[in-house]
Amino acid sequence: MSCHKSVIAVLVIAIAATDARADLDNYGVPADGLQNSTFSRFLSSDGLYFLQNNGGNTGFNFWWQAHGIDSFIDAYQRTRNTVYPTRAKNLLHGIQRKNGGGYTNAFYDDMEWLALACLRAYEITGDAEYLSVSEGLWAQIKTGVSNGLFSWSTSCQPNCKNTIGNTPAIILGARLFSLGRVPAADRTLIETAYANVKAALVDPATGAVWDGKDLATGAVNKATYSYNQGMYIGAALELYKLSGNAQYTADARATADWATTAFTVNGLVFHQKEGGGDGGLFKGILIRYLALFAREGNLSDADRTRYIRVVKANANLLHATGMQRPELLVGPDWSAPPGSVTDYSSQLSGVFLEEAAAVVDLPMVYRDFNYEGAWSSLPAGSYNLTQLAARGVANDDITSITVPPGWTVTMYENDNFSGQTLVRTSNDTFLSGGTWNDRVSSLVVTPPASTAAVTLYQDCNAGGYAVSLPTGSYDMFALQRAGVVNDDVSSFQLTPQHTLVLFQEFNFTGASTSQTASASCLVGLGFNDNVSSLKVTAP
Repeated sequence: MSCHKSVIAVLVIAIAATDARADLDNYGVPADGLQNSTFSRFLSSDGLYFLQNNGGNTGFNFWWQAHGIDSFIDAYQRTRNTVYPTRAKNLLHGIQRKNGGGYTNAFYDDMEWLALACLRAYEITGDAEYLSVSEGLWAQIKTGVSNGLFSWSTSCQPNCKNTIGNTPAIILGARLFSLGRVPAADRTLIETAYANVKAALVDPATGAVWDGKDLATGAVNKATYSYNQGMYIGAALELYKLSGNAQYTADARATADWATTAFTVNGLVFHQKEGGGDGGLFKGILIRYLALFAREGNLSDADRTRYIRVVKANANLLHATGMQRPELLVGPDWSAPPGSVTDYSSQLSGVFLEEAAAVVDLPMVYRDFNYEGAWSSLPAGSYNLTQLAARGVANDDITSITVPPGWTVTMYENDNFSGQTLVRTSNDTFLSGGTWNDRVSSLVVTPPASTAAVTLYQDCNAGGYAVSLPTGSYDMFALQRAGVVNDDVSSFQLTPQHTLVLFQEFNFTGASTSQTASASCLVGLGFNDNVSSLKVTAP
């Protein structure tokens, strides 16, 4: 190919274009690749923890490891591959050993991250050890409360109050309360903390969330880190779920709208605003809680779809332009690959992004009321009892469901799609007012109608990742926004009576070929791994 490759990363940022409404068909492919790369390239030689980076820095960072557990829970939920809970438990015990035999820490937010990860692990695995760790940490975290707020560190309390010392604690307390594990006083505690964070650290004009306040001086640090936005969104969501108070949803929506536009360049949130080190994790945390809000929030279809698009657009660009290949390394800039060395924090953010994109617009079923308890995403298909069990769903054990716009879930009272039915095309916190609680034995998940005119594949014979495109013209940058890596297409499936024109250069230039039928391999045409733009037209 020509010299345009040397300016790809710059042009992807500089050129804005209309969203093609095209995406990777299965974000599980890059998510699996990143999971495998992260495990093989960052695991310490003793297998206890994950290294500071893949370039020889063997440092142990407590709170990064907590997010490592979260990444394994994400993968287990998506794949049901039992290797992931094994990795999560090994990492939990590794944290304990590296941390002097316990789980407490001088930083309250560090403990909050680990407690949240353990509670998620408990809910999806039922392993009581995780619950014990989470509850023990919650008891320690509450010792840092003063003046109606959680402190950031034992070394600076009671005056150091910041968003990230409070919002994870609010989420943790809310989830423990929903499980019946803490008293009503703890609910009051977190509601008070939220109100104080909102009053002191949220811009009332924009919804932007600031970093912290020193109670001794009254000084407010108005830095706007992406993870503060994500955690405030998550805190508001959990309190809405507890109370039904619509103001919490309004708060979360204001912050989400600001966070997804304020520093967005060509669709990439907080583009080049945060570097490596601790900052490498910040955007991944924002994405995690934005995706959760998109799925569980009491939102209009338009808002829900908009937030889903943000998640998928970032995942598309990371996949197309932001990974170092073939190593599959991710840096803090999702528009350009890192060098040969990157931090575990930045790598984890990439894992979080692709894992979130893999399930953000799939229906999700939950064991308990209001999207609590064990959960399972369900790709399009039919699920009898055996197939539901393979996804971690027991017979007569679904109480609530989330259904993204355009999807339909038809639930059956009996196995093998028989008996009475309940159809849902939107979220339901308590199936049919409780009349269908714990009654589902099989179900069918129907996706939105396809608008694909062509599906491109990374490998010959429809192998590797896939991207489906509606009719239109796609220069290199439009293909990248859809998740297509430049010069990486080897086969395609074309809808009958459509025409596909492939070009070897980025702006419909260079050698071209016009095709009216599917091709299992582009080697014979001379276009294998040699496509930079295309046009697909209907009759």
